[in-house]
Parts: sequence; structure tokens; C-alpha cells
Amino acid sequence: MAIPEPDRSIRLNLGAGMQQIAGWMSYDLDPELGPDIVGDVEDLSQFPDCSVDEIYASHVLEHVAFDSPALGEWCRVLKPGARITVAVPDINQIFYLWRQGMVWGPYQLPIDEAYMQAAIFGAHLLEGRLPESARFTKEGHTHKQFFINDMLIQQMLRAGFENVSDVTFCDVRKKTPGEVMVQGTKPRTYSSDCYSDEPWCLRRRPPKQDPTKE
Repeated sequence: MAIPEPDRSIRLNLGAGMQQIAGWMSYDLDPELGPDIVGDVEDLSQFPDCSVDEIYASHVLEHVAFDSPALGEWCRVLKPGARITVAVPDINQIFYLWRQGMVWGPYQLPIDEAYMQAAIFGAHLLEGRLPESARFTKEGHTHKQFFINDMLIQQMLRAGFENVSDVTFCDVRKKTPGEVMVQGTKPRTYSSDCYSDEPWCLRRRPPKQDPTKE
């Protein structure tokens, strides 16, 4: 599918997988899933700066390295003031759900040690436990980083987003147990740091100037 003309709204569902959302353009690495655009979420070079109206990325960020340029790239393509929603598994929450003997998903499977391992290292470890688990063995399902408490908020702030906070729902869905859902916006005024090729963890913001000394 061609990228919409500049005067049309672009709402990106990054790492869409099998989830197609009305009004959103699905973007995924796996062509067998039939996304609108096949591509890597760490490289949105087909989108110009400040061309995307909104981004939704559910359980995607854990599949890229912690020093990935992904969040900076997502910041680059968003229009100033545009919103981003990111959801990832929260290992701390999942641990307590395990200790409480909770279940998960439509199949009501137990949150056990195997699930804990999959939450940290990737859903491919659940092979054979779900009807759709054959897909979990494919490249892209391995987890390359984990999140606890406010780690996602800190990453988004360092990537250049503002107004970043936990939310319990977004336009697409409600937050589910065992995950953290965070929203933020791209600043209406921003520096070129947002477009740095360096990983976010290597970037440093310039020190704020003391207005009394100007």
C-alpha cells in the first residue's frame, strides 16, 4: 500500500502483527501478516520528518535493543504536538501476578514460571501452549530488553517526548494486567537532538541556561 499523500492523516500501528485497526496503517516486518507497509520499526525512512499524526506501538519496543534508535526515529516522523502510545510488558507486575496464581489471555492459561520466562525472553518460549504459537518461533519474537516500573517513561523522555505518563486506556484499547501503557507527545518546539543517529542512551541534552545570567 502506498504511503498517503501529505494532506491525509497518517496513524501508524507499528509492529502490528495480526492486529489490523480501522483508521490505522499497519506496519510490520513480517509480510505474511499482510501489513499495509512491510518494514522495520527501527527504520521509518519512508516517512519524512514531521509527517505522521499518531503512533501506536503495542508490545513492540521489547523486541529491539535497549540502545535502539527506534524511539528517536518515532519522534522524528511525528508531527509537532502529535501523540504516541507505547505498551510493553512490565516484569514487576507479571512477577506479582505469578505469585498470586493469576491467569492470562483468552485461553485463561496460568501465569507460571514458563510465562515469566517468555515475558522476559520472548513468546517463542510458549511454543506448543497456544494454537497460534507456530508464529512465535519466527524471527522478531525474541525479547531484547525488559521493562520494570517507570523504565519506559524514562526512555521516552530521553528520546525527546514530553507530557509522558502512564495511562489506563487509549483510543485503541484498555491496558491489560502485566503491562504498562504510556502516552506522550512530540514537543511543538524541539531541537535537532530528536533526530540524532546516536542511540538515546548516548545523547545528552545541553545544560539549561540561567536566565539571571543572560
